[in-house]
Amino acid sequence: MSPLEIKVYEAGDSTVWIPVSSRSPAKEARALLPFAGLTGLYNHGFKAAPESSTFFKALASVQSAYLRKEKKTFKVEKGLESQRRDAWRHGQSSSSSLSPTLGWVEIPIRQLMDMSQEELASELERSEDRLVSSTRIQKDPEGSMFRQAVREERTFQLEFRTRALDVWEAKCALSGATCMLEAAHIKGVAACKSDLIAEAKDPFNSIILNVALHALLDAGLISFTDDGTLLVSENINTHDRTVYGLEQPRKVRFHIKALPYIQYHRNHVFMSSS
Repeated sequence: MSPLEIKVYEAGDSTVWIPVSSRSPAKEARALLPFAGLTGLYNHGFKAAPESSTFFKALASVQSAYLRKEKKTFKVEKGLESQRRDAWRHGQSSSSSLSPTLGWVEIPIRQLMDMSQEELASELERSEDRLVSSTRIQKDPEGSMFRQAVREERTFQLEFRTRALDVWEAKCALSGATCMLEAAHIKGVAACKSDLIAEAKDPFNSIILNVALHALLDAGLISFTDDGTLLVSENINTHDRTVYGLEQPRKVRFHIKALPYIQYHRNHVFMSSS
């Protein structure tokens, strides 16, 4: 049994797990890679109830559904059919629905755009295992130092998430949802320089959000005033405001220690009209 474990992607991760399906009848490799770019839309989810998201959101959804073993029975033309949610369509809506039947490959996030489907499929086939760490990681010039950094980063993320869930009572600060939650940094980890690493670990630099709202925060499409009132960028149209539940005024009760992080995000990340 492989000692590796799939991790749901979060912004700031050094590596990312990519699902790989079995080869097509024509022996073509098939994997969920950003063939439409990171901001393009990807079809994923149940075949009978498809979703459409940008790459990282679609990938995180497939990863989470796989780990949760999410299935649902739908009434289709031929009768009842059990479907997996950890599926994606390889192109347009008419394309085949794929699942990670061959396995998963962990790759360096900085090499995501350079990976090919054939390379990922071949790595799994050579290993005869369902979870594989790419040779691109194993052959990294920093060697074991890189692997150690990845392990330390994951430990840091787990500790931060645990403390954040405690501060926010394990529910989304905006929607109140209690599932599909992520611990978001208000001031991003990349902005917390080495001499300010305590900021990256500070639970008051956190906010618990569902997957979609976390992505909006990281993208600077939402932010907050000093008193916690939600700010929504004019770059989000009326339709999407309704989809994400942002059409009504909302207010979050932040701890006073969160104020410097809120101000940083609003002044340096948020895409305001001014």
